[in-house]
Amino acid sequence: MKNNNKTVLITGAGQGIGQAIAYRFASDGSNVVIASKGHSSQMQETIDGIATAGGCPLACDTDVSNCDELENLVNKTITHFGGIDILLTSSSP
Repeated sequence: MKNNNKTVLITGAGQGIGQAIAYRFASDGSNVVIASKGHSSQMQETIDGIATAGGCPLACDTDVSNCDELENLVNKTITHFGGIDILLTSSSP
């Protein structure tokens, strides 16, 4: 699966399954937007891993239960990458 220049937005990508999905898309050449509540060391690890895998990362501290924050996430993604091609949601326990 090659997604060169596709932009994928993944919620819950700071750890676990979301993080693994982010790395996979990055290795296929995607621009990867990770949305997770709190800019923790885990989120930084994901950002670094995406860059190492060849993707172009953008991190957004977002509470997905807040409509204003979701709107900001979408607007920031569109401004930075020009659009969203793939949207995935992931949550960790």
